[in-house]
Amino acid sequence: MTVSDFVLNNEVAIRLSFFFGILGAMALWELLAPRRALTISKAVRWANNFALVFLNSLILRWLFPAAAVVEASIRYHLLAERRRKRIDYDNAEPIDYLVFKQRIPLTERIPEP
Repeated sequence: MTVSDFVLNNEVAIRLSFFFGILGAMALWELLAPRRALTISKAVRWANNFALVFLNSLILRWLFPAAAVVEASIRYHLLAERRRKRIDYDNAEPIDYLVFKQRIPLTERIPEP
């Protein structure tokens, strides 16, 4: 087993161990050497920080792939619109390959505009 196989098979465990390891080190550092006096309790501040981590993860996992799908759909429809204008068909749907093949057999020459 190579290193890359090991990393790919244990990605979640590696990520979580780094996350909780760094989180524990930062919590210990904050307890041992505070930089300033507290104005808000640690529990409230840490709850807000965890909420931000959760929200960022949600956005990264759900919103970005959805945005990519929406972008691809928009580009597909814009390209289909361009093709309709170029081919000069009046139908509102993109041309299916089988329909196109039936209208203009591939053995015949396509007439020049």
